[in-house]
Amino acid sequence: MQASPHVTSCSAAGCAWNRDMECHTPAIVVVGAMHAQCDTFTTEPHRPTNEIASVSVCHEHDCTYNTEMSCSAPEVAVTAHRGHADCATYHA
Repeated sequence: MQASPHVTSCSAAGCAWNRDMECHTPAIVVVGAMHAQCDTFTTEPHRPTNEIASVSVCHEHDCTYNTEMSCSAPEVAVTAHRGHADCATYHA
């Protein structure tokens, strides 16, 4: 089993897990609804952890980095997009 890539940056400033443009939740989930959306994004008060997030699971089946719902990208960036967060590393 390969190691999950870390989220190296996050510009979703409204997310409760974001601290200093870093994602401080144990892991994120990427869903493939209309685009590669970070499903872990929340504005609900949460206490960020001290660790930097990795990708837990990816449901974006047409991403070149997705192998059996695991992300093989060397690192992942998350960006703000219309009130939610998206995986900017997604590549069809």
